[in-house]
Amino acid sequence: MKKKLLFILLLLFSSYPSFAQEEGYVMQHIALDSVVITASKYGFDIAGFIQRVEQDTTFYKAFKTLRILSYKAKNNIRIFNENGSEKASFKSTTLQHHQHGCRTMDVLSEKTTGNFYKSDSSYNYYTAKLYADVFFTRGKICGETNIVGNSYQPEKANNALDRHKNQLKQLIFNPGKPIHDIPLISNKVAIFSNDIAPHYNFSIHSASYDSTDCYVFTAKVKPAYKEKMVIDHLTTFFSKKKMEIIYRDYTLSYKNFLFHFNVNMQVSMTHFDGLMVPKRVYYNGNWKILFKKAENVIFLARFAQFTHDG
Repeated sequence: MKKKLLFILLLLFSSYPSFAQEEGYVMQHIALDSVVITASKYGFDIAGFIQRVEQDTTFYKAFKTLRILSYKAKNNIRIFNENGSEKASFKSTTLQHHQHGCRTMDVLSEKTTGNFYKSDSSYNYYTAKLYADVFFTRGKICGETNIVGNSYQPEKANNALDRHKNQLKQLIFNPGKPIHDIPLISNKVAIFSNDIAPHYNFSIHSASYDSTDCYVFTAKVKPAYKEKMVIDHLTTFFSKKKMEIIYRDYTLSYKNFLFHFNVNMQVSMTHFDGLMVPKRVYYNGNWKILFKKAENVIFLARFAQFTHDG
């Protein structure tokens, strides 16, 4: 409460006194720590930072950059029963090659347990299908770039899997924006809108992640609204030097008569040759869709040994 009061007083007695009235709910109600308050006196643009959080494309660009590099990946997927026992698993090491504008992938090792695959060698679990579609390369794919616009643009969806993949990507790359074609929850994820923002507590504080000084933006749903919202919490670490996202942690949950889910994702970034790329992607989630079997899955993807093949 004291930090929030200090921020309100800072706005009232700053050189732009009408600023709070011109901004939306988030700007008017965000809590700041003492480091951020001091930084704002010496040029740190709080409103600009909030806008960057909402409109950031560096996170999306980092994942697109995976499509234009060679690297080694370690993949670990575990599927659990309702009682918490493991019923299937998948571990592999893959090597992506990117040469002459095209990417291919070699499987260096693979081990599965349980019923991870069907008898025809297709994936037995929907989460595994999504994982493979996002992180694996089948055959040769050419002509990709890591160029992004001002926001995440979903790829063309030719079928239900493509549509669900796009929805998942938007939750990963652009959380806080409405997601079309998801019944009953499309606008509930728009945490920066003046309709949804009052259901959340927002803050900015200074912290270190992996020896990097960061500004940390956090949105956390108020307890009274947890059952009504989709994003339970969203925490994003921006490096102070480059204002790039280097770590994001978020939890999503919702329940209605059509489906329910509870998912936590953590994504860490690193750099290679001046390019930001994902280093670690962790997912722990369970979901159930009407007339389909429930899935409780943990996966971990790790990327390393980046190179330019040609």
